[in-house]
Amino acid sequence: SPRLSFRMASKVSEQTDLIYSDTQKTSNLRNGGQVEFNFRHAMSRLGLKLGASATINKGSYFTVTGVKLTFPDTDVAGTFDLAAGKWEEKTRSTLECTLSEEDFPYRSNIINQSNGTTAKEITGDGTYLMLIPTERPVKVTVTLYYDVATIDSNLQAGEFAVSNEVSDSFEFTFEAGKSYYFTLRVGSNGLDISAEAADWDTTIEQGWESETH
Repeated sequence: SPRLSFRMASKVSEQTDLIYSDTQKTSNLRNGGQVEFNFRHAMSRLGLKLGASATINKGSYFTVTGVKLTFPDTDVAGTFDLAAGKWEEKTRSTLECTLSEEDFPYRSNIINQSNGTTAKEITGDGTYLMLIPTERPVKVTVTLYYDVATIDSNLQAGEFAVSNEVSDSFEFTFEAGKSYYFTLRVGSNGLDISAEAADWDTTIEQGWESETH
């Protein structure tokens, strides 16, 4: 079986969506000499959503300036069996991934009274975390950096802001081919985190035209 040595990058923009062809579902359709390849994701994908944990007072708003995810003992490298579609000989270490304000879609990191109850996605193409599946519970620490601003016409600047940092830790299991979202809800009492999971879409492409003899 062909095997691939793989090490994931800690910088989110350099992480790779490793896909492979499922040999059990790859078939020669004998249709114009085309072969259909059924590709699957070898990684787990993690996205982030942002909202408020309680109603925000009128005239106040939150601006998230960064998110850091720390995995103190997770799988960061391994060998992938391309035929069997399985990870082998995985190496564990500490992984730290950071998203800054420049990584967020325009204004998605600003929470106010009108939009605070609806969680908005702050990740997308190029900023999803691509993780080697753990298949076991691993510790995750999420640290959120944000400013709390209050509009006040009596001040020369029109408002004042206070910078805050809040974090929460929990255990989570990442499975291959699964897409996850962590919803981060920030408020005066700290940080609430919930998670949701779904099957990742399978990519199907056609190619490798061959002559029929």
